[in-house]
Amino acid sequence: MEASNLQNVIEEARTGRGVEIADAHNLQQVILAAAAQGLMAIRVEVSEKQGDLLRPRPDLLLYGLYYEAEIQAASPIERIRLTSQAVDEMLALATREDATFQFELWLDEAADETP
Repeated sequence: MEASNLQNVIEEARTGRGVEIADAHNLQQVILAAAAQGLMAIRVEVSEKQGDLLRPRPDLLLYGLYYEAEIQAASPIERIRLTSQAVDEMLALATREDATFQFELWLDEAADETP
């Protein structure tokens, strides 16, 4: 993903509506670039592509990362590390399957107060 498009994706993921990301490689690029800007993933929805259809995969969903006690107690840098680790673990589970996935990502400032 080129840098200007990457920044547009990051900005869209911060709007509260989330942003669609076509594959795991692009998701990892966005997470890495967002981390460099002090942003963390707060939600990742996963859908499995089945032809022209998308089937939600709630077993791979990352939701409510703000509410994890470890993340609430962490510094902003540690929050970014912990949420990035959670995304990596989810992607590791997804790559074990013979399937194609699409992702929807929400980002927020790691330094913001948790709700």
